[in-house]
Amino acid sequence: AFAPTAQADLAEMKRVYVKPDFRRYGIARALAQKIISEAAQAGYRRIAISTWGHNTRAIVLYEQLGFAPVSPFKEHPSQGLVYLGRELSFA
Repeated sequence: AFAPTAQADLAEMKRVYVKPDFRRYGIARALAQKIISEAAQAGYRRIAISTWGHNTRAIVLYEQLGFAPVSPFKEHPSQGLVYLGRELSFA
């Protein structure tokens, strides 16, 4: 799932979560790739996500999918969030 942000060309990837018993099967990667594709098809030029800094597995996955650190794209009351984003291609 993704949602619009205050920046017209930026979609936020939302709550990609796989229950522990179903991890390590590529489900999170497949979900993220589908969300990235859907956001591009919807006309967004960029996509971003926030996750907790201690969520190292997710951060590695997002980096493998082309995400890199970006400036915060929303206000959040909690500290410790990592913001990642990437450009979308229109193939």
